Amino acid sequence: MSGRKEYRKIAEETLASFAGIVEHFGLYAGSYGLALDRLLLDPVQVVVIGSGPQAERLEARAVARFAVNKAVMRIDPERLVPGGVPEALTEILLEVPKPTGAQAWAIVCRGRACLPPVTDAEVLEKALNSPAW
Repeated sequence: MSGRKEYRKIAEETLASFAGIVEHFGLYAGSYGLALDRLLLDPVQVVVIGSGPQAERLEARAVARFAVNKAVMRIDPERLVPGGVPEALTEILLEVPKPTGAQAWAIVCRGRACLPPVTDAEVLEKALNSPAW
């Protein structure tokens, strides 16, 4: 999710070192499977920007359904400055214009592709459930 190649390499090496014995993990094989899914599936990142009731609705909708490769974070609009958000998101968040008149909005990214900002919780849910993009 960070986009850092060195972390991906460490994850690949760690999973590879256990690949030949995973069938002996019993109950814990599920954790190995989840880690493998996180490595192979494009990460989905939902960033809710704002505060107040609208931001709460967006965040609640974003976390409502579990996905092994999804991360949801909420950021105060005042933190949208260099150094105020995680490094991997800085480029994306600082380039996306704030929706006109919005108190809160969400940005959904899958891998390195992002959808335009959404301000409606139902539209956010549809975006998260859509396999099309």
